[in-house]
Amino acid sequence: FLQVGFSTMSALALQPMMCYQHPNGQHSLLKHAGVFCNTGEHLVMLLTGATLLTFGVATFLGICCWALWNVPRWSLVCPQRIQAFAFLISRFRMGCWWYGMPVLL
Repeated sequence: FLQVGFSTMSALALQPMMCYQHPNGQHSLLKHAGVFCNTGEHLVMLLTGATLLTFGVATFLGICCWALWNVPRWSLVCPQRIQAFAFLISRFRMGCWWYGMPVLL
């Protein structure tokens, strides 16, 4: 569930940053061709995307980094905490528990 939410938040946050150039020299958003880049409407979308990227995506990545840093200690002290981050470590063997982070990126 968390990886799906992360992927969705990342895609939504980055959409306003993907512009393409028309043959006449203007730029539009890739997903919303009716919105021209560097206009008021685009600025609102860009600020919303940057906010989501900062508070949603970066915070989630920070929590995942913190959890992966603490997994070896938690395995000895409090194995119940590892269950909350099973989506990061369950697909990899014990010696490669940190491989979940490059997969997220």
